[in-house]
Amino acid sequence: MGEEKAGGIENAAFKDRLAKGLLLLLFIVLFDLVEIVVVMVAVVQYIMLLATGNTMPQLRELGLSLGRYLKEIVAYLTFESDEKPYPFAPWPEK
Repeated sequence: MGEEKAGGIENAAFKDRLAKGLLLLLFIVLFDLVEIVVVMVAVVQYIMLLATGNTMPQLRELGLSLGRYLKEIVAYLTFESDEKPYPFAPWPEK
């Protein structure tokens, strides 16, 4: 009976590690997608600056928000935090 319990614990630990690995892959993909959006925001902001002399406040806020999200992803990917970022938690606030 003791061996069955130990085997069950080892199996559960393996499943936890496997789930963590799958989440890491998911957040690596999300990081890359958000990075593309950040580049697009930067390009649009620069075009707006050239065209109008001003940038868009909404895009500045979006950029900051995306930066906070990327920070949470990096903390999770580097095992600094066990808190799963969005979509498993609320979108990061200020």
